[in-house]
Amino acid sequence: MVMGIVGLAFMLTCYGGILSIIASPVALGLGLSAKAAIARGEQGGYSQAHAGVVMGIIGLVGSALLLVLLVFGRFIG
Repeated sequence: MVMGIVGLAFMLTCYGGILSIIASPVALGLGLSAKAAIARGEQGGYSQAHAGVVMGIIGLVGSALLLVLLVFGRFIG
């Protein structure tokens, strides 16, 4: 969940789109691995794992859109 928050925070900074592209997939992967461990009964915290997955997806999609807009803005304007 923390990496998801970091990815979303990076997305809002000046060069954050690039940093968020790195942090958001990490959040997504950690959230999915935590959900798998929860399903096996090894640990608890399903809500935090789900929040990490959701924030990882939001950060990844948002930063990808931000980078696309920056690239198109560079070539158009």
